[in-house]
Amino acid sequence: MKTWPNGLRNIHDLKHKPIVYALIAIIAAASIATVAMALTYHSLSAKSASESLPEIQSCIDNPRSQVTYYGDIDVTGWGVAHAGMDRVDVYVDDNQGLGSTDQFAPRPDVQQAVNDSGYYVDQNNGYSYTIKAGTLQPGAHTILVAAIDTNGEVDWQTQDIIVGSPLMSIDLPQDTTYGGSVAVRGWAVNASGVSRVDVYLDGIPSPRAFYSVPSSQFTARPDVQAAIYPDGTYPTGANCGFDFVIPSTDLYVGHHNIDVAAIGNDGNVQWASQGFSVGPEPKNNIDSPHDQTYSGDVSVTGWALSSAGLDRVDVYLDMGQSSQKAYSTKEFLSRPDVHDLVDPDGYYANSYNSGFSITIPASDLTSGSHTVSICAVGAGGGTQWATQVFSIG
Repeated sequence: MKTWPNGLRNIHDLKHKPIVYALIAIIAAASIATVAMALTYHSLSAKSASESLPEIQSCIDNPRSQVTYYGDIDVTGWGVAHAGMDRVDVYVDDNQGLGSTDQFAPRPDVQQAVNDSGYYVDQNNGYSYTIKAGTLQPGAHTILVAAIDTNGEVDWQTQDIIVGSPLMSIDLPQDTTYGGSVAVRGWAVNASGVSRVDVYLDGIPSPRAFYSVPSSQFTARPDVQAAIYPDGTYPTGANCGFDFVIPSTDLYVGHHNIDVAAIGNDGNVQWASQGFSVGPEPKNNIDSPHDQTYSGDVSVTGWALSSAGLDRVDVYLDMGQSSQKAYSTKEFLSRPDVHDLVDPDGYYANSYNSGFSITIPASDLTSGSHTVSICAVGAGGGTQWATQVFSIG
């Protein structure tokens, strides 16, 4: 067989070679067109998918609809935006502004669920804002959250909630002036039980003093159980009272505030706060009788000062003995000398009229030694004591 140039075996090979090349070119062109069409399709599909996404999306995870909340309310959720998130504003009811946050935390679940295309630029999508206890009155409310992107686009979400009546109360102190130490008294309940009560004096999170009352030290409050929760809904309802004293060494003259947190066994925290004032330490003095012998009636005179003012002065003769006698007065006498010498700056509410005088009749006195005890009762409920011995001849 004759061999032709370029490896052709016969004339027929030479004859059909241009046709083969043409066919190869057609097939190649068709393949390129197919690939181009496929790429164009996918590009258009991706573009279409992106264009179908809203510029901004958001969601409220908490609070939940129609749930009753006590204490602090955490408003949490997420927002994504093609332009990037700027901030989240929180409102209640008739667009009453509560506050804003521009702090966003990672939410990989959100990224996986709504941003698999990468259309939204944010990687940190989660927001959190706390509505402090007492901000909203008990009853139904609507929480409104505005997610705002860097272009000013806004996505609104709402949630209807219920704020329950307080499950705790501060009975003492009241908004008045005290002298010396101050009692803190109240109650708290929780459906899961209350673990402890924490008290912050003058500031959170850096108080001047901090106290904690464990549930093992709670006291009986049958009044709370009977009046508010007679059905026994709350396991610690019968023993829900807390009671302790802030020592005078932790208090200065002036205004103070306490924030009380009742921590439930379920981790829920309820808050209540109360302001009060502290004046100087109460003072008193027995002017008479002296440690000497008397006959007939004996006058018990003196003065007493309290920053909150005085309610009364009680006098006890031989207190604790079978012959004990008691006397009381709410009439206070002018004592400008006490004001000038003891309270020239006017720290005490009653220094101009701080005197008292009570007469022990001779019929109540027997021969021999006696002890007189006075109890000055302040307008805020505090008491101060003084004693003096004398004799009857």
